[in-house]
Amino acid sequence: MNKHYEDSAENLYDEIDEIIMVLRKQFESEGVDVDDVLKQTMAVEMVALILVKCLTDERLILNSLVDKQEASREAYEAVKQVVMQYRKNNLSTVQVKH
Repeated sequence: MNKHYEDSAENLYDEIDEIIMVLRKQFESEGVDVDDVLKQTMAVEMVALILVKCLTDERLILNSLVDKQEASREAYEAVKQVVMQYRKNNLSTVQVKH
């Protein structure tokens, strides 16, 4: 991977961590019990949604004949399957700490 991309990704990761903390505080102020949700899980979900948007945008730019809703649905399903498979393979035997 390009070194500049790696550096930018590291910076983005730090920013996402800060956003997650703000989001958790906002949820708490609204009465949501965030103690049962790991901040890492929230980060994965947020980044997955960002990836879906990026994949959709990329596809629309590369192929203007594609329907946006279809592209978004296909990107969502692809990302969802990867995340679910990863969790199944790597987290199924891990005891979740809260």
